[in-house]
Amino acid sequence: MTQTSSSAQGHRDIVERLLGIISMREQGIVIEDDSWRIYSLTTRQYDELLTRLGQDPDLVHFWDTKVRHDWEPPKLEGENGQLVLRDPQFIHTSFLCAMRDVLSDGIKGLANRLGERKHDYEAQEAAKALRNVLGGGSAQVKLPGNVDEIGATLRCPDYSFYHSISSTPTLVLEIGDSQQRNKKDLYSLAGTYISGSQYRTRCVLGFHIPYDTTSQNADTTANVSVWRSRMERDETHEKVSTCTADISAAVFRASGNDTVGSDSLVLTVNDLLPRLVTEAAMPAAILDEKLVILFTKLASILREAEQPHAKAPRPPPNMRFRRRKRSLSEELATTQKSRRIQQCIRQETSELQKEGGRIVSRFMPVDKEVKPSESGVKR
Repeated sequence: MTQTSSSAQGHRDIVERLLGIISMREQGIVIEDDSWRIYSLTTRQYDELLTRLGQDPDLVHFWDTKVRHDWEPPKLEGENGQLVLRDPQFIHTSFLCAMRDVLSDGIKGLANRLGERKHDYEAQEAAKALRNVLGGGSAQVKLPGNVDEIGATLRCPDYSFYHSISSTPTLVLEIGDSQQRNKKDLYSLAGTYISGSQYRTRCVLGFHIPYDTTSQNADTTANVSVWRSRMERDETHEKVSTCTADISAAVFRASGNDTVGSDSLVLTVNDLLPRLVTEAAMPAAILDEKLVILFTKLASILREAEQPHAKAPRPPPNMRFRRRKRSLSEELATTQKSRRIQQCIRQETSELQKEGGRIVSRFMPVDKEVKPSESGVKR
């Protein structure tokens, strides 16, 4: 469930709370059922958080390399910005990996098809450009935004593709849980990517898929949206860039796992290449060459992503594990850290109960001192 935490709420400062949450995640402890959680804080608090993280080499390394997060700076002086902590679920990641492969293969196939036109110079150039479209993974993207915004926006997309001449992605994928009461706002995200990149991002694909397929009567509807950067003329006939929703929440699988119709998701050469490349005398016929993914294929990918989740194996009975023997210095350091983590668990559990958040038991103790029964975590 997506929730928003105010900077002045509760008994603790938001910076202390975030440090505790990040410390727990470093130890493999997650007690909130949130794949997308928003925290409201000032720019000063955000800067303080980064400073405090930098004082712990292990924690700042974990933050930089493992914690998927976005930062939306405040629009006006005196307002709060938004820090988003992402925690992708298994179905999310499995579906994403399959979509990455399908899109990568589709881009290669489109390049090969254009490359077969041996006597068509524009097609050859387009094929060469498409072969330089690379996977950018979930690398954080810094978006300069508009001149009236305070600071740059940081986004950590679910996946991105970019051309070798620029680190700004041309194609972005975002996936959200269709069953959340407050869904990931894919529309707002798409606008941020496209306008925040100053329209260098050409296309954003947004998928809403169900994360829970095992509960009785669960709504398993899944849909896809497509936003594009377009160049239009305003009332004074000047060129103006806009963000346009070409497809809005088109259902590719209805509840009950039924595939919907024979529609398809269509991308073009124009969606994949930066404007610097496409405006270099590339004809419209080439820019409109298509990469087509049938809705039946999308439904099949989602069905395959759900299978391991629905049939999660139980651990072998009576399995015993032996801990690695630690040195005295390691024991002391671990004991001190575990005490801090225990305190963070109790405090965060209390905060979540006040906010009405759903507490779950994705819980891996760091040592014998940290036990669910001691933390107050409901099971």
